[in-house]
Amino acid sequence: FGPGGAAERAAGGTLYLKDVERLPPDLQAVLLRLLRTGDPRIVASAGAELAEAVRRGAFRDDLYRRLAALPIHVPSLSEAQADVVPLARALLARLAGPAARFSEEAEAALRSRAWPGNVAELEGVVREAAARAGGGEVRAEHVEAAGGAGRAPGTPDEVLGRWVEELLDRPPPEGVYRALVDRLDRVAVTRALERAGGVRIRAAELLGINRNTLYAKLDRMNRT
Repeated sequence: FGPGGAAERAAGGTLYLKDVERLPPDLQAVLLRLLRTGDPRIVASAGAELAEAVRRGAFRDDLYRRLAALPIHVPSLSEAQADVVPLARALLARLAGPAARFSEEAEAALRSRAWPGNVAELEGVVREAAARAGGGEVRAEHVEAAGGAGRAPGTPDEVLGRWVEELLDRPPPEGVYRALVDRLDRVAVTRALERAGGVRIRAAELLGINRNTLYAKLDRMNRT
């Protein structure tokens, strides 16, 4: 905030301050003076600890009221599960190129995590998973091996519930039920084929279905 600092360089524009709850008392006073002048425009982000810091007296109440004039709540990834996969795809394209892809199972693995570290954690997992994939398709095992923390409990019912919620939030043209069945078929058939070493008869046996049913599912998977 001193001469030639960020505030001076932002004069006439907007100054973004991250983790404002970490400002020491002397800089809180400087920030309050800046807010009173109205130049530059201040946009600040803070963690959930800010209100607690005000209660403890570690953050100025008058500064808090100024900053909270127009609050915007940005949901965490755990509150916005439907955004996890689109964000991960965008990150993967940026980190590994536009041709990089997640498998269906990898996307399911991404949805099964709790993401306490939000987008920063997601970016780290995508980066590590892409490196593990070595330029190929990012599979579930790459995602599961990346970043040890952050997995949600991940019971089958919980994972399925997240899938349903995602589809209900953004209903596909073919309908929620059809999309859910297609997704389950894709995961089940792909995993069975992997376990069967690509032998379709064995995969059908593992799934408890006949060959014709398996072939019909594969045909639909190739068309959707």
